[in-house]
Parts: sequence; C-alpha cells; structure tokens
Amino acid sequence: MKKKFGYILIILILFSCNQTETKNTPEIEIFLTKKRIKSYQGLEISENNIDSLGYRFVESRFDFNVIRLDTTTNELIFSGEFTAKKTDLRDKPFLDKSRIIDFNPKNGHLIIDSIGAKQITELPRSNNMGHQFVLTVDGEPKLFGYFYSYPFSYYCHTYTYDFLRPILITDFEMTYGREMRKVDLEIENPELYKILSNRDK
Repeated sequence: MKKKFGYILIILILFSCNQTETKNTPEIEIFLTKKRIKSYQGLEISENNIDSLGYRFVESRFDFNVIRLDTTTNELIFSGEFTAKKTDLRDKPFLDKSRIIDFNPKNGHLIIDSIGAKQITELPRSNNMGHQFVLTVDGEPKLFGYFYSYPFSYYCHTYTYDFLRPILITDFEMTYGREMRKVDLEIENPELYKILSNRDK
C-alpha cells in the first residue's frame, strides 16, 4: 500500500511541475493592426492648422491624418509612438507562436523561422511609412512598433524591426527612433521585461 501511495505521490509531483512550467511560459505572438493607428507624438496636423504650419504640400503626398509634427525640431513624424487595444488587431496573428523561435526580453532581439521571414518580406509597400505591429503576451498587447523596409522609408520615431526586400532575414535587432539606438526594455518597458524574463524560471 505504501509503495502504491509513493507512485501516486511521484505522479502528482511531476504533474504539478509540468503545470508550473506551463504557467511560466507566456505565449508571444505578433499582430498587425487592422488599420493605421494615429501616433500620439507631436502635434496633430489638421485642416485647421496645416497652412499656418506651412505643410500644405503634405496633403498631396500623404494622409496628413496619419503624420504628426515635432514642435521641438519642426520635423514631420511619419511613424511615431502609438498604442493599441485588442480590438485594433487583426483577427489572426501575423507571426504566431510557431513562427517565433526566440524573443529577448532585454533588447527585443527577435528570431523567427524562414516562413515568418518570408511573410515579412512580402508585406505590401505602405507609402514608405512601415507597418504597425503589436507584440502580445498571452493575448494582451504589450509592445508597439513598426516593420520597416530600409533604405526606402522615412524615419521611424519608435520601436522598429528593419528588413530589406527581397532578402530573407530570420534574425531581427530591435532599434528605437531615427537615431536607431539600441533598446533596453528592462528600463523602457519593465512590465514586459518582468513577465518574459521570468518565463523560464
């Protein structure tokens, strides 16, 4: 009887460990937005101020409801910071968990498989202002940025994954802003960092 009880106890312990491991493995996916979400950076350019700002030429070349104006530098913001809700995302992930091999919670380094890489290079051109993406953890939006095809794009003012058509890249370094600085998500997005840095513990 004691021997049988011992077997049951071992099984319960193994099951418990498996459950704990599952709980500590957040599911990471990347979605595209249903439509372009307006950035909250800078000043909105509208019909009311476009002439006084001297940017009427923008109307014939771009949707001025999308771009913004940096009032400090007087430069246009083509792809600025934004935020999104679940309802803003497309129904299916652009890169589901099977496509994502690794995501570094510290620097945003992303490694995907060749199928995912092909999907990125096949993104349609979008007035050279990139495609908005949202990284979700267990279905919750946590990080917002752009897939950008250089050198044929305007500057981006937030998180970016660069690619160059038609070259397949499976290894993506995340950068931030037009200066393309390295990212430190431990400081910039501590909530995301904490969730993902504990996933294997």
